[in-house]
Amino acid sequence: MKEDLMKLFADHVAEKHLSKLMPLLIKAHSMPFQVQPSTMASVVKGLYSLRPECAQLAPALFSSFIPQIHPAAVESRLPDYADHDRKLQMELSMNGFPRGDQSRKRASEDS
Repeated sequence: MKEDLMKLFADHVAEKHLSKLMPLLIKAHSMPFQVQPSTMASVVKGLYSLRPECAQLAPALFSSFIPQIHPAAVESRLPDYADHDRKLQMELSMNGFPRGDQSRKRASEDS
């Protein structure tokens, strides 16, 4: 009975508001702390439990709160992943997020 009620809710309530909700969630996710993280997690996880296929509409959003949304990493794509991380680090530093105090790093054993 619970499964039937959840399906009816998803079909008649959630589905009607999905086209309005997804852009709002994506926008809120792009602005940290616009919405409390616990609230975002609750909404995203609830939406995923109702309609797992919604994750395909915004994989970056859903992967922040639900593990294994993206396909598994592939060794042949490691250079692509590293390049993506470098670009992200550069973008963050250009937007005022410093790398932190590098003087406290341990010296390498070679020096």
